Amino acid sequence: EKEVLADPKTVKDQLQVRTGCRKFARKFINIQREQFKRLGIFGHWDTPYLTMDKWYESEILKNFGKLVEKGYIYRGLRPIHWCINCVTALAISEIEYQEKESYSIWIRFPLHHDPKKVFSNLDNLYALVWTTTPWTIPANLALAFNPDMEYGIYKVNNTHYLFLTQLAESIEDELDLKEIDLLRTISGEELEGTVFRHPIFDRDSVGILGEFVTAETGSGVVHIAPGHGEEDFEVGKRYGLEFLCPVDEHGRFTAEAHQFQGLDLNEGNEAVLKALKEKNNLLKVGKISHPYPFCWRCHQPVVFRTTTQWFMNVDHDSHREKSLVEIEKVRWVPKDSLNRMYSAVATRPDWCLSRQRFWGVAIPAFYCRNCQEPILRADWIKEIAELVAREGADVWYQEPFPLRFVCPKCGSDNLRRETDILDVWFDSGCSYLAVSDHYQDLSWPCELYLEGSDQHRGWFNQSLMVSMATRNEAPYRQVLTHGFVLDKDGRGMHKSLGNFVLAMESVEKYGAEILRLWVASSDYTQDVRYSDEIMARIVEAYRKFRNTFRFMLANLSNFDPEKEKVDYNELGLFDRYIEDRLSNIIEEVNQYYENYEFYKIYHSLYRFAINDLSSFYFDIIKDRLYTWKKDSKGRRSTQTVLYDLLVNLTRIMAPILSFTCEEVWQNFGRETSIFLAGFPTSGLMRLTNEELTRCRLFLSVRDTVLKRLELLRQEGTVGSSLESEVILYSEDKDTMQVLEKNISILPELFIVSRVKIDKDHLGPNAIVDTSTRVIVDAVKADGEKCQRCWIYSDKLIDGVCSKCQEVMANEKK
Repeated sequence: EKEVLADPKTVKDQLQVRTGCRKFARKFINIQREQFKRLGIFGHWDTPYLTMDKWYESEILKNFGKLVEKGYIYRGLRPIHWCINCVTALAISEIEYQEKESYSIWIRFPLHHDPKKVFSNLDNLYALVWTTTPWTIPANLALAFNPDMEYGIYKVNNTHYLFLTQLAESIEDELDLKEIDLLRTISGEELEGTVFRHPIFDRDSVGILGEFVTAETGSGVVHIAPGHGEEDFEVGKRYGLEFLCPVDEHGRFTAEAHQFQGLDLNEGNEAVLKALKEKNNLLKVGKISHPYPFCWRCHQPVVFRTTTQWFMNVDHDSHREKSLVEIEKVRWVPKDSLNRMYSAVATRPDWCLSRQRFWGVAIPAFYCRNCQEPILRADWIKEIAELVAREGADVWYQEPFPLRFVCPKCGSDNLRRETDILDVWFDSGCSYLAVSDHYQDLSWPCELYLEGSDQHRGWFNQSLMVSMATRNEAPYRQVLTHGFVLDKDGRGMHKSLGNFVLAMESVEKYGAEILRLWVASSDYTQDVRYSDEIMARIVEAYRKFRNTFRFMLANLSNFDPEKEKVDYNELGLFDRYIEDRLSNIIEEVNQYYENYEFYKIYHSLYRFAINDLSSFYFDIIKDRLYTWKKDSKGRRSTQTVLYDLLVNLTRIMAPILSFTCEEVWQNFGRETSIFLAGFPTSGLMRLTNEELTRCRLFLSVRDTVLKRLELLRQEGTVGSSLESEVILYSEDKDTMQVLEKNISILPELFIVSRVKIDKDHLGPNAIVDTSTRVIVDAVKADGEKCQRCWIYSDKLIDGVCSKCQEVMANEKK
């Protein structure tokens, strides 16, 4: 709407504004549709639901009508956040807090009338007040005291000041007061009804009681402007004060502000300070930086204004209490977000539904021009909703209006239509109803809502409000909240800081797959950091995943699983060990998906790819893959494992590395998409406890073997590990028996030419494996190096070992 209204030449009336907004919205719908596709996100992109669709607009009105029918909606005068830049009311969900520098001023209110004689006829007495909003002083009508706190009358030179005794020391320092004496103390309750004078105008400021007054900052005396604050309004209503709001919708003082009329708030601040100084009631002026409410759309500071708006009463029919009970039934991810949601609902005010805008669904209310009666009827809304379903929400602005109604109070048909629209959060708050009812393949309630942590006050909250009022049930079974993206230094990303990065800029630089992997690797329950350095690490991780897939594909090119797969019981020990690890990974990752712990999936798969596969299994099977007979059982066993790894890892990684896994799947000769292939949920096979114990023994010994081989390399005795012979020994008979029984598989495990178990050949540099107590040594292997497999052998024919001779002969046939 802001963009459309910026060009006044093309805009003449509300319908033209709405036409321009619709055109603008469609442009960005198409842009975002393509961006979502580029990111690899599934969706009904050809048939999306749009809040500006006729049927959706109609659903909004139908649900609003249900709230009207049940008595939730009222029109009332209340203080609300108001954006003077956008010229509209705002709900609490449309507020974001930012640091703002404001005035910090200390002023005084002269005592005028002491009906209870609590001040013992002291002359020259003032109530001391601190505020950060000088512009609200013209609206002051009272001073609030905490009834349960102790106030003191302090003498400073020939002047008397009233403030909290708890704050005396800080006030003395802040105002640099000299020779301050406490004359007497008074309870806050005694100060009710005391009359002070306004520090600028010739009117009273009455003493009232407010439990919200604290001893955290200021003086313990709070200036009350019922037209400019939630607590001010409530306490003012209790005491029957006028709701004075001398600031118009554009943020300019009205005639009620007297000499300040026509000034904007910034000009008003300066003028008020000047007036206070002239009246000798300004004691100190400073600046303070503090969190302040800003408009979520224009990012400008907002103000509190008391105006007449349409509201949803969130306490009607025990609505708040019912909602708090329902919240407990929902699964919240992370768990502590339940507390945030509970607090947001428990403390929220009534929902201000009206917005002073053109683009949206109009509030279907009327005003009788004859008797001034505001009219909001559920039966009328139902008729209007049916009309909107056919014609669209623009019909509200057409002349003449197609439907005829008469005022139920005076019978006149001279009705004026409401110009305010419904809060856009009401539009989105109805999405669960519109979507679950509109799409036959979707059910109620929705399985999952996910958004940023700020939506506990926004979408999650408003959806719950509408849902509980219309269906008496939460609209979602689960709610997931995530943090926000920060730069490398932990700062929020803002254009003004020059650290803002668009998602599509990252896609252009690194590719969508890298961005997806970064998202998956991040613990979204916290704020996450983004930088080129972080993305460089993700690129490297992606490269390792991709190389893992490439290795498996390359070594399965001639493998037919239907004919050549080896039975699991006939696989080698470490083939079965990897199958067991794969089973663990499948079950582990399924649990992580169930808990939405995507970063744990990333770390689990990364460790498996690097530690179990690249650094271990792929290393020890290279001899079998590259030098054994193509159809040998040992090589087919390895290919069986690689096949299982490939078809399972691609499927469990597909939700994260969608493009890559689809590419792998198609290169593997699959006809359908990987996303139609089903998801592995359970493991393939498990090792027995005895087999696991053996594997752990051998892997522990292998780590020590690698250390001993590295020492050989450093000595210059060997270059490649295949030039080595490993010698093992253990004093433990059971361990010795296991080593001797499995000695045939150990050379492959250690990637050496020979392994022997011989105490007598252990040298002085032997190492003891601390876990198994197996003694490990290594020497240069005897014999000659086979030119084909590089394994050392005592007998070579034409430079080739007997195993390779057999393979070569078989290949010639």
